[in-house]
Amino acid sequence: SFREGKLIRAKYGHKEDEAAFFEILKAREGRFKFNPELPPDETRTQDIGNFLKLLMEGARRMDEENDPST
Repeated sequence: SFREGKLIRAKYGHKEDEAAFFEILKAREGRFKFNPELPPDETRTQDIGNFLKLLMEGARRMDEENDPST
């Protein structure tokens, strides 16, 4: 879930929040559904972080995992 460009909730398998977000980035295929409104219980949830910052961190982690020199 997003609010004003910030990630406020992520679930993927048994993982949640940042861990779930980074696992989602690794997925090679899948489907998603977009709902323009937040559920009432998420309107005041504290954010996990800025989406672009998390995206860049996820890309860095994936690069490190795929680097044969590490």
